[in-house]
Amino acid sequence: MTAENSTLLELTGNATLIIAVNGGSGVSVIVASADTVGNGNIFDIAGNLGDALADAGLDGQLEVLVTGTRLIIAAIDSAGVTGFTVNAAGGNPAVTELGFAASNTANTDDFIITPAGGVVHGVDISSAVTIGDLIAAIFTETGGDVTATISANGEGLVLTDNTIGSTLFMVDSTNSSPAALRLGINLADALNLVNVDGIIEGGQIGGTFLSDRFFVENAVVEGNIAVSTPGGLNASANFGFVGINLSGNGSLTATVSAGLKDVGTGTLGGRLTLTDLFENLDNIGSIVQAPVVNGSGSFTLDVSLNPSFSEISLGSTPQLLIDIVNFGDP
Repeated sequence: MTAENSTLLELTGNATLIIAVNGGSGVSVIVASADTVGNGNIFDIAGNLGDALADAGLDGQLEVLVTGTRLIIAAIDSAGVTGFTVNAAGGNPAVTELGFAASNTANTDDFIITPAGGVVHGVDISSAVTIGDLIAAIFTETGGDVTATISANGEGLVLTDNTIGSTLFMVDSTNSSPAALRLGINLADALNLVNVDGIIEGGQIGGTFLSDRFFVENAVVEGNIAVSTPGGLNASANFGFVGINLSGNGSLTATVSAGLKDVGTGTLGGRLTLTDLFENLDNIGSIVQAPVVNGSGSFTLDVSLNPSFSEISLGSTPQLLIDIVNFGDP
């Protein structure tokens, strides 16, 4: 669910959305204009909308994402949401300022194409298996407004705008899909309307992306823990009228490690590209290793009774020996 061109950061009035999840009754989601005072960027207004979802009890099902100047209301993967609608009154700031249409139905679009004619088209390529399927999907889902062909060098796509108008011909990602970026078509016709020619020449499909060139490696945090009992260790317990005393010394040593890991191999400290990071934020366990603790230790404790009883024999030098081979396997 996408709101177009959400560039107004401080609302002039309360924005009210009516959201119905899984065919249920609509719930009012209100972004108060007072809460938007002082906003400095689109992430602030996204935070305001996220807070409004929480106030309406929908934060466990829906979340707010940002793509460019667009706000996106998306279903949380594990929330069991099969569909939802977002509606608003025509003159409400939810439409005029946040950029939502008056009537919206959740979609699974991968990218949005806006031709010169100004009609915004969502394109879902989830069923495309071949390049031919992709080309057909772009033509069909834009209603023939845009034609896709294979570039002359055979390495990418060329999109041709078949409409006439004053809107800048462009392709934007939506719903956090990397498809437009991966296809090399996340572009605009030109930086200004003077030089437009109705053509977007995509980059190399499957080539190396800028986000693949930025990476972190050896991002590991390690620490050592050492525990000793130079002053001795003493403990006691009573079993009826008999007291058991323990006294002695011991030590523990341990190492703790955590950090980022290679998505493909799971190796701690392996290379993690910016692309890997973006594509796996919804599965944080695939890129971040939880702290792992390894260590060992031993304790030697003398055992005595208080009061002592000749009837209870503990031997000549009673001791309790504790060996910790590993914290995970004591």
